[in-house]
Amino acid sequence: MKLMAKLVLVCSLAFFFIYTSAGQNTSESVKKEDRATKKQEKKEKEEANYKILQETAQNQQFVVEFTRINEVPLTGSLNFIKVDGDVVTMQVQTPDILAQNGLGGRTWNGQLSDYKYTPAKELNKPFYVQFNFRTKTTTGPVEITITVSKGGYTTVYMGGNTNIYGDFVVPDDSQIQQGLDMKN
Repeated sequence: MKLMAKLVLVCSLAFFFIYTSAGQNTSESVKKEDRATKKQEKKEKEEANYKILQETAQNQQFVVEFTRINEVPLTGSLNFIKVDGDVVTMQVQTPDILAQNGLGGRTWNGQLSDYKYTPAKELNKPFYVQFNFRTKTTTGPVEITITVSKGGYTTVYMGGNTNIYGDFVVPDDSQIQQGLDMKN
């Protein structure tokens, strides 16, 4: 009788351990599946957003909100380039420039010319935008080259010298605050 009770107890404990470990494996596999699904959804969303950014570049309708010039941090809503067809607005807010735009910086409106869009060769590769920007007060055009990586991370080169970093966004998603251009 004691042997039978021990056998029942051992079998019950073995069944309990098998059942609980199977439950853990099931919940772990469910968690893995959830993580994989979320990862795939995130990847698909990023790819769709990147395609939208490429379309806005191709249509000449975008904003680059500057986050820093070299190592100097900037506020993207006050420092930007906005392209709207063949009209370009560039705004920079710095303490070095006399506040001519009502927001503590300088705003330039001008014409875009020689626009060139180079699409990404693959989804994980950057696309490029290059154009000339001329205002009534500049003596010649300023060449601007924009490199946009996945996620909208952007590097802007002006005249080949200045490194400006920022975010490439659809105009409706931008938070820019545009000042007045007192020179045009």
